[in-house]
Amino acid sequence: MKKESCNTISKMQFKGYDVNKLFFEQVKGFGGSKYNVNPQFFKKILKLAENQYDITLGCRVISTEEEPFPFNIEVVLTGHFIVDNMSEEENYLINENAVAILFPYIRSTLSMLTLNANKNSLVLPTLNIVNLFKENKTDNKESEDVVKVTK
Repeated sequence: MKKESCNTISKMQFKGYDVNKLFFEQVKGFGGSKYNVNPQFFKKILKLAENQYDITLGCRVISTEEEPFPFNIEVVLTGHFIVDNMSEEENYLINENAVAILFPYIRSTLSMLTLNANKNSLVLPTLNIVNLFKENKTDNKESEDVVKVTK
């Protein structure tokens, strides 16, 4: 019996991630009991070799006078990916799929960091992070994109 090729294997391999930054700071004098979470997300894509990429994804929530929050927090992760024989049409593998793979790690790290700080756990809603970056795309030619979620 001849074994047929399987098209379900992705050209992209996720080789793990590193935590670049964990930052937590309680805001002194915060007296509000109601607040909105308006996280800011950012990503940066770095091509290391012909088929190796590092994707940095971060999230921060910073208290301001306009948008007070009980703490300032930031999590930054870098995922390591290998993509075999990626064509120009398949750049979505890095620009979209890799970012979507990293987002759950950002969510869980933020939750654990706030819980370990003896605060109510900050659980980000499930977001389509790829569409979030697409909808807020600027003409910035830099390799870093920054978007903010507002309610």
